[in-house]
Amino acid sequence: MSDVAGQGDAPDPAAAQLEAIAQRLLAALVPLRVASVSFHDEDADVLWLTESVLGPDEHEAVRASLEIFAGEGAPVRHEYDLGDGRIALTLRVSHAGGSVLGVIMIIVEQRILADRKLSPLADGPKAATREFANWLADDMSATQVRLRALPDLSAAGLPDDDDFDMEFVEFVPPSQAPAAPVAHAPLVLAPMSPAPVVVAPASVATVAAPVAAGMAPIDPALDRHFSALRAQPIVLYAQQLEPVLQGSRIRRYEILLRTGTGHGLSQAPVAMLEAATKKGLGSVVDRRVVTDLIVWLARSVDLWRTNPIAVTVNLSATSLVDPHFLKFLELCLAKSGLPRGILGFELDATVCARQAQRTREFAEVLAVLGCKLVLDDFSLAEGQLGLLETKGLRMLKLHPQLTNAAATEQGSQAIVSGIAQMARVNGMHTCAKSVESTQQLSLLAALKVDFAQGFAFSVPRPLADLRA
Repeated sequence: MSDVAGQGDAPDPAAAQLEAIAQRLLAALVPLRVASVSFHDEDADVLWLTESVLGPDEHEAVRASLEIFAGEGAPVRHEYDLGDGRIALTLRVSHAGGSVLGVIMIIVEQRILADRKLSPLADGPKAATREFANWLADDMSATQVRLRALPDLSAAGLPDDDDFDMEFVEFVPPSQAPAAPVAHAPLVLAPMSPAPVVVAPASVATVAAPVAAGMAPIDPALDRHFSALRAQPIVLYAQQLEPVLQGSRIRRYEILLRTGTGHGLSQAPVAMLEAATKKGLGSVVDRRVVTDLIVWLARSVDLWRTNPIAVTVNLSATSLVDPHFLKFLELCLAKSGLPRGILGFELDATVCARQAQRTREFAEVLAVLGCKLVLDDFSLAEGQLGLLETKGLRMLKLHPQLTNAAATEQGSQAIVSGIAQMARVNGMHTCAKSVESTQQLSLLAALKVDFAQGFAFSVPRPLADLRA
């Protein structure tokens, strides 16, 4: 989370617009004797503030508010006690679809806020909030246009929309859905690559796009492995993250891949995934998982509309460098109409450190699409510290060896505590993995880790069971 004061040697049109909005807001709140005002985006990043810098408590107020503001029916304001007699009053900023676009934070003295009984907030800030929401929406649209220049969307040879043969299921509102289950329509994606990639739910016949003229011959062995990956039945499981520190309305899950057609599957297809990654086909598996997950989410609106959830998919290293993957994701999300923030992706922190520039570009596109990035197995190893400024990075999942060592080693405790503090100041969360006992929770709470993931709290279960 970077602090941008909006004041510098060169005029900044965006900062000038935000300052004008802030001045109207301050004029409406004169009776409260406001100490400071700041504007933040959906990633808790500072866009404009009246002071030169925000402290850790102020950053935490914004992070906590974004958790409270998620989902339909969420409050539109939140109060966070900063100590020293100060209150951070935050206002929810949303677009017409209801998703959170950002936060306005107003810091006032607690006694003044109590004396005034919040009467100045009844109408005064509404206009400024609407203006800020419009500014954020306009800025987001401009960012989407600028991203067309990134290698993901043009320079790497990504085909235009006309080169994709794609069908997607028509989603029926739950109130209009027929009693009998509706079969998934195929989602077919065939980018111009040596092996035409066709992704579809396993239960639906796929239709391969014609091979382009002049395309290099396909290695028969690679083609057989590719066909086997497409034919392999898969089942999606979900494992919930246990909140260590309370205060969030969002239920978080990691989506896990299992092979087969029935329940009771406890092992991940490790050999299949390793072979796919080795042959450069890891993104084929990732696309199948993403396809099935997005279809399921779009059909499960009643599950997350008022009780928000966030789900993450662990991507292979192949998808990070696959120039077609982000376009595939963009097309899927455009068809699904899912709200921003519901879908995120986990990438191995070591891989990202080796591909730092690519990771930043990848995360920037994810952020525009409304998807979050999670760094998996984070440990402050070489190159990982520099990733903390990555746009759209929302969580650090700590390496199990680090959190297990923290149970007995003071040095490991210091490292975990330091990572948690860095994450909080940057508007992110931390999660301890492979936690197998409830006794570890008190230590994790003391170290300010936000979530725990492990069989002690949540056994992975079929995704379909979340609706039970």
